[in-house]
Amino acid sequence: MEKRTKISLCIAISGVVVLILGVILGWVVLPFVIKIMIDKEARLTNGTLIYDKWVDIPLPIHLHVYVWRVVNIDDYVGSNWTTKPILEEVGPYVYSEKRVKYEITPNVERDTVFFRQNITYTFVPELSIGPETDTVDVLNAPLLAVATILYTIPEKYLPLPHRSFMELLMGPLSGEKFIRKAVSVHDIVFGVRLNFIYDIILVLVELILGDYVTLPPELQNVGGRGWQFAPFVNKNGTNSDGLWEIYSGVRDNSMVNMIRTVNNNETIGNGKYWGTPECNKFRGGDGIFFPPYVEKTDRLAAYQHESEFRGISTYRFAATKDLFASPDEFPENECYCVTPREPLDPTCAPTGVVRLRSCKTGAPVVMSKPHFLDADESVINGVTGMKPEKEKHDTFLDIEPTLGVPLKGVRRIQVNVETQPFISMGEIFKTLPFSYIPFIWVGEGAELDDDLYNELKSMYLTPLKIANIGKWTAVGLGIAGTLGGAVALGYFTWWLKR
Repeated sequence: MEKRTKISLCIAISGVVVLILGVILGWVVLPFVIKIMIDKEARLTNGTLIYDKWVDIPLPIHLHVYVWRVVNIDDYVGSNWTTKPILEEVGPYVYSEKRVKYEITPNVERDTVFFRQNITYTFVPELSIGPETDTVDVLNAPLLAVATILYTIPEKYLPLPHRSFMELLMGPLSGEKFIRKAVSVHDIVFGVRLNFIYDIILVLVELILGDYVTLPPELQNVGGRGWQFAPFVNKNGTNSDGLWEIYSGVRDNSMVNMIRTVNNNETIGNGKYWGTPECNKFRGGDGIFFPPYVEKTDRLAAYQHESEFRGISTYRFAATKDLFASPDEFPENECYCVTPREPLDPTCAPTGVVRLRSCKTGAPVVMSKPHFLDADESVINGVTGMKPEKEKHDTFLDIEPTLGVPLKGVRRIQVNVETQPFISMGEIFKTLPFSYIPFIWVGEGAELDDDLYNELKSMYLTPLKIANIGKWTAVGLGIAGTLGGAVALGYFTWWLKR
């Protein structure tokens, strides 16, 4: 055989071999090796890469707080509270968030880990618009919360003489108004000392109604020093959430960091908060990381689109309008329409808000997106000052899908107070409008800093990228060698026969 023909044949055969090896290595061996590497690390056991970061999260997390100031406070001086509130957003006031886990106990049989967690908030003045001692005129949320709880207690539990005495305390004797003036931002967030009248009322409630009424966590007698009210009362530097149990991912890493129980309960509020067992189930984890191999169809939230963070490809998930949609628009939310205690209006809340009465022991707490984003027009127009913008007020998460690591995200939520007339609670409460009034909104967000970005890139993403380039290079060389050798072989064979 002609020497050049032999060379061409060798090139073609070598090309085929390289192509086959490239396919085997790139689509069989390499994915298998990468999966072994990820599976080994994607578990909550001492010694894995994620374990230490899970115990003491190095990611800089910030809580951005915005308070709703009531502008037209003079309209609420008297006993007529029918005026529409004019509100102004004040913020951000930024707090760094430090989470440290302790009492970590693995349970091999259940493939889980038990732990407690302390969360500490530290004010960050350089990221805030002013000191946390700034004062704001805000809605008197504790007054409305306690009034609503008393208003809905049946007479058999709270006889008329007791009710009348408490209503007298809540009304003229308390000196309380629809607006609380000049409350510091710190107190609004972490606890404002309430009027001494609350000390009397709430102690009486506990003594007389202890078996029927459990006060919401926003109302606490902190350290026996008097009653306080705030969204984060007694939650700074404490373990306010109790004992958690999450899956460790040793046997099944598709469940790693997903919640199994909280305080040894497999359902929210012992399954009594929402209308069906399914809606009372715990779903998801704490958002710090997710199981590996994230798919666009996973129900972390609603998949939006492919995105990018500092050159790293990610999937973006976000909270859609369906999250707070009324059952008329989204029937799956029917279980969250829990009928309140009489004589409150039993109608389901409109789109954009969800009542938390069932898990706040009757308090008129309502959750929504900030500025009532995606809410019904009737909700937005119930107050003046709402300016909803998707980019500023929605929740989103950018996740690197192979590892399940969030690279950037923010969770935004607004706390509101629902008002409606209380016919039997004194003159001022009779004039309350049917409305949802914002009190505060927060954005809890984080993104990978330089140190974590470089670590993630050097240990996982760069090798993955090199491996991906390598397999396609091998395939390309294999195809080129095969085609080149085949063409040369064909040419020399033709030339010899000529």
